[in-house]
Amino acid sequence: MPRTTIRSEDITDLQVKTGDVAAGGITTTKMAVDPTNASNLSSGSVPLAQLGNVDNSAVLNDIATLALHSAVQNNQAAYNLSNAFIDQYEDGSGIDAETDTTRDSSGEYIWAANSGTEAFTSDSNTLLLLHMDGANDGTTFTDSSSHTHTVTPTGGVHTDTGTKKLGTASCQYIASPANYLTVTADTMFQRTGDLTVEFWLNSTSSTHTAVFDYRGTGSHANQDNNLFMDWAVGGAGDELSFWIFSTERKFVLTDIDDGNWHHIALVRDSDVSWYLYYDGVSKTPESGAMTHNLTDQINNNNEPLIFGQNFPHNAQWIGYMDELRYSDSVRYPGGTTFVPNFAEVASASGNYTSSTQTASETVSEMGIVVLYTNTSGTASLNTDLIAAVSADGGSNYTTTTLTSAGTFSTGVNIAVANSVSISNTGTAPKYKISFANQSAGVKETRVNGSALLY
Repeated sequence: MPRTTIRSEDITDLQVKTGDVAAGGITTTKMAVDPTNASNLSSGSVPLAQLGNVDNSAVLNDIATLALHSAVQNNQAAYNLSNAFIDQYEDGSGIDAETDTTRDSSGEYIWAANSGTEAFTSDSNTLLLLHMDGANDGTTFTDSSSHTHTVTPTGGVHTDTGTKKLGTASCQYIASPANYLTVTADTMFQRTGDLTVEFWLNSTSSTHTAVFDYRGTGSHANQDNNLFMDWAVGGAGDELSFWIFSTERKFVLTDIDDGNWHHIALVRDSDVSWYLYYDGVSKTPESGAMTHNLTDQINNNNEPLIFGQNFPHNAQWIGYMDELRYSDSVRYPGGTTFVPNFAEVASASGNYTSSTQTASETVSEMGIVVLYTNTSGTASLNTDLIAAVSADGGSNYTTTTLTSAGTFSTGVNIAVANSVSISNTGTAPKYKISFANQSAGVKETRVNGSALLY
């Protein structure tokens, strides 16, 4: 931050001499003037020796806010001013520890969150998206992609609210009557290049059946454009296979039939290979090559897509399916490990602390500026968003009383606490920001930056 330099030759009326030599000069009589009196501050007669008695915390907070502006505009990480520490979370520097909070990877904010899972949202690569949500025993299945394909249930297939991975329900396939979901044929499913078909499955079945089938009529032996996936190959509950054209790729997937939710993703990278991911881990087939048919068109006859049965309708899969997505892209490239449906999920509470600073002298009074955004709901200062300061490296914290100080920019609010007296003095200032009463979509508070004054 630039400094203002006052040169000795610039001092005129404020020159100090033996007597009252200038209209604005300082006299012995005027040394008694109280500088905290506003009328005296305008008189030009303030004793310089008493300026230290003036509460300039509001000015310091303004300076800190300006410094935060500078940090944001210049894309800077945490840094120090004289007796101030500025951090707008451009990177992880300046943060000491976090409990149930997460820093946004783009360097915009910190909020109360844990790692979790969430439903997919449709993007430009999404061809089909079935959340399987609905009422218990419902028969409506909605395509949430921008293409809004028609999904038709047959037999006893229905939504079930008792067993689900995400959202309000899952799709349950039962043994009788025979049941399945049909997605109306569309040329966009006739892929010659990249694709990803993924979903969550939950089953205890060891019956050899079809999970999905996209091959049209006929058997896999004589179809030149089939793609389908089989469950419990040969009656072995922990085996899964998929067929592309006349080649089977068979995988051993431990405990896939244990009645828990497992994520399956079938990926074709048309430049490299096929991949099958089980709970986010790429699996090597027990048999079958993965580099064949990388650019061959699937379903030349433009048949509908079936989930829960094969096209001859004689291999009924039994279990639950949730969060199904079909994409025209490689969602998981190169066999990398990933967390399925990963998301940062709002926590009810959490806190984080700044790194400890070093003061040039003992600190007994501190201030703080906090920039925050109400993403959902409205945070109550000192109840939902709490700031505490420490002068002894965090061994003891003093909770501040934050007050609103206007806005920093569109949607970003300013909260300040001035002249906070510290009982446990020291030379190691730091701060702690705490969140409370947070709830996804109801009350989500995000802190965009902070400045500690000491």
